Order: sequence, then C-alpha cells, then structure tokens
Amino acid sequence: MIRFGGALVLGATLSACGGAPQGSVPVPTVEAPPTAPATTKCPGSTVLVDATDLVIIGEITEAQHSIVEWALTRFDEADLRLPSEIRVSFDLTGDTCAGWPGLCLPDNSPPQIAICEPYGESGEQLLRAQIATLHELAHVWHRAQGDGSDWPDHRDIVGGELNGDDVRWQEQMKERVAVVVSWGLLDQLRRPVRSDLPCVSLYQQFVALTGHVPLEPIHDVCRP
Repeated sequence: MIRFGGALVLGATLSACGGAPQGSVPVPTVEAPPTAPATTKCPGSTVLVDATDLVIIGEITEAQHSIVEWALTRFDEADLRLPSEIRVSFDLTGDTCAGWPGLCLPDNSPPQIAICEPYGESGEQLLRAQIATLHELAHVWHRAQGDGSDWPDHRDIVGGELNGDDVRWQEQMKERVAVVVSWGLLDQLRRPVRSDLPCVSLYQQFVALTGHVPLEPIHDVCRP
C-alpha cells in the first residue's frame, strides 16, 4: 500500500496536467495520523522517504492507483527512496504528454508525473502503463539524488549528452538513466526496453546508478 504514517492517503487535488479521465471514480481520501514516516534529508532541500511511505496527490481511479502502487512497491523493494510527496495524473488523451508515454516535472513542488499510456487489467497495455510509470518515477528519483538544482551527471555510467531541447531523446543522459532504472525494476523475465544495449550492460549500469542489483526475475543471460 502507499502509506503515510500507516494510512493510505490520496489527496483530492487534481493535477495540473491531465487529471482523472472523464467518468472515473476517485479513490476516497483517508486522513493521515500525526506520525510521519522516517525521512532522509539530502544535500539539497528534498526529503526522501521509503517509496511506500510517500503521499500521492491527485484524483486517480482505483485502477490507476493500483498501477502507481505496484510501481512504488518495486522502488521500495530496490531500496530506492523518493520525495515525500508526488503529484500524479493520468491523461488517456495523450495531450498532456505531447505524444510521449509520460511526462515528469521534477522541479514542481511537489514533483509531478503524468501517465498517458492506455491501460487494462492485464496484457501488453498494462505492461506499457507500468513501464511508463516506472520511467517517470525514475526521473523523480534521479533528480532527487542531487542538490535539486539540476540533474546529477551520470554520463560516466550511461553515456549520452547533457539534457537539452537540441539533444535527441535517445541521447539525453536523464532519459538513459530512466530507461536503465525502469528496466531494473520490472517484474518480467523478458523485459521490454527502449535501448539498443544488451541486457547485461543494463544490469551493470543499474548497479552503478543505484548501488543495488536489479529486481528478480532476471534472465541468466543478463547477469554479468
């Protein structure tokens, strides 16, 4: 469960990007008790908590909440901490994400993600929505590792170029980091990935970025 001091919390505030699809049923809000989860203060101003202890702000349906909860559980299992609050929305029109599967605005307060992948209860559509959610949360995780002023530079691990409008998506360092982190958190033996790298390289980059091995199940061909 996504918890804050032991209680499930979903704020009723609609995200600025997308919000809940028309006709969706909001998950009810439960007030949090006064005791907050243990937090970690990073060099900047970001407070990090266990992924299953953070507060999700946004009006999302039960099905959408299940996707986010699954993704946060994977971050928690890998011991990757996230900011204490994240604003989440789903936009099935795709307008919010300008044609991309998702959107991350890490400089917003709190950080904000939007997921624009259609989804179902199972199958390829659900997997695509799960990958998009992991990818956007990986951006939030990456940005929170530094002092908050910019993306920590991991070109020595993943290669690529510093981020900019004139740099292709595949060459942006921050996108490469998110691809590696999301790959390492999937729960599939055969993992779809937007990268030309062999899976053994993705495995090694995940370890270098996070200090942890990718979550199981991992195919033997991907192990160094």
